[in-house]
Amino acid sequence: MQEIKCPLDGKSKTRLIKTISTSTIYSQYQALLDINLDRKLLQQEFISLYESIDTGYKFFHPFQVAGDAEFYYQLSKIDWYYLSWKWEYVVALEIIEKGTSVLEIGCGEGDFLFHLDQSVQSLGLEINSKAVETANSRGILAYKSTIEDFALKGERFDYVCFFQVLEHISDVNRFISSSLRCLRTDGSLILCVPNNDSFIKFDRDYLLNMPPHHMGLWNEKALKSLEKVFNLQLIQLKKEPLQEYHLDWFVRVWLIKLFGGRIFWSLIAPLRLHYLVKRVVRQRMDKIDGHSIFAVYRKL
Repeated sequence: MQEIKCPLDGKSKTRLIKTISTSTIYSQYQALLDINLDRKLLQQEFISLYESIDTGYKFFHPFQVAGDAEFYYQLSKIDWYYLSWKWEYVVALEIIEKGTSVLEIGCGEGDFLFHLDQSVQSLGLEINSKAVETANSRGILAYKSTIEDFALKGERFDYVCFFQVLEHISDVNRFISSSLRCLRTDGSLILCVPNNDSFIKFDRDYLLNMPPHHMGLWNEKALKSLEKVFNLQLIQLKKEPLQEYHLDWFVRVWLIKLFGGRIFWSLIAPLRLHYLVKRVVRQRMDKIDGHSIFAVYRKL
């Protein structure tokens, strides 16, 4: 049997956590999101989730089931999929100094770059052609390119950023290595990913937290391990407080967990317990870990 190594460092041993039927994923995308996945997903009967013993990074295998540009184009048509403003944008904008240069990987329509100080030279990379066109129409310089191809140009920036991107990448070592080639020595790598130690780990049926959407599950331990794999020093690690736009999701997940499953949840939902709990949770949102975790590294 093939031994699966961690794609983050290419060497650490892993353990199998679970297997998932690809036919189940395919049918759920059709039923819940009205998306027909590429049939290549069904060439694999099962997808496996592994965890690296050394790094704590969890990843799905095989790697070739990651979503392509067409998949993300279909997702982009869902009105709630892309948020134009996120908590991590506020945190990152407080870090980036005036008169510097920024490269954002996976810039979408340029929502983050649009809010940078005018003295900052910025460039965005994106694989969605329509998003690139929109960004350019807003006066934002953006290219349709992967970071692996762009890194060959030899350009260097003071900051390299990617928000809610790394979890979609299967070859994370190559992606991060290419990102660092675009970063000056002593420059800052800024990233944000879903925090799989937060409430989202209890949403067992969270369709978008598995392939072809998410290829890796990140948490604090995995982010700290980047120091051991790359020439990086962790400067800041910050957990997102629960946000209003995730409040309904948080309450639903915890009620399902508390009452033992979705069937029981369907029985108590008419009692409107959700709304009562939501009012209580809203008073403590700043003390509850939310969806994401934010990290800043210095390139050594």
